[in-house]
Amino acid sequence: MPKGKKGLLTSSGEWAKHLRPFGKKVFWSGEREAEKQLIDDEIKQVEIYEDTEDFLWCLVGNIADEIEFGENKELRKGNKQFRPGAKVYCFPPLWGDGYESIKVIGLPRKSKKLITIIIPSKHITNWRKQKVFNPFIINTMIENNGWNHGKDSKRNLDSLYNSIIKTRN
Repeated sequence: MPKGKKGLLTSSGEWAKHLRPFGKKVFWSGEREAEKQLIDDEIKQVEIYEDTEDFLWCLVGNIADEIEFGENKELRKGNKQFRPGAKVYCFPPLWGDGYESIKVIGLPRKSKKLITIIIPSKHITNWRKQKVFNPFIINTMIENNGWNHGKDSKRNLDSLYNSIIKTRN
């Protein structure tokens, strides 16, 4: 009897010898079935996406022109990441801090690619509800538990917007 691995009756080479032709057939037929299933799932996802709207309602604001920084309350234009007046797309409340820190998507000072960061809500002015058509922003919002196409999301957006308008003005 050849030496096998500890705990096994036979070595893997011996075991696979008589199963190879059949094993190959089973393996490749399983691969073909899995590929067909994957294609069917992708087609269903595309059909679902076509049924949904091409836009997403989102809470939008602009970065304040002058923001106080440091102990001396020094005024600076914009903040470190965004220019003054930059448009930011705000996520819904993701943690229980009373919406003092907000996860946002926006175009930074030093790049042409959108970034997602967390900033204080006091740095944002000109709050409004807006339809978003940018696919990157829509996908990022949906994947990261942001706004979505549901009716509850629209209702939550309206109530959040109304509370921000009442408290900020």
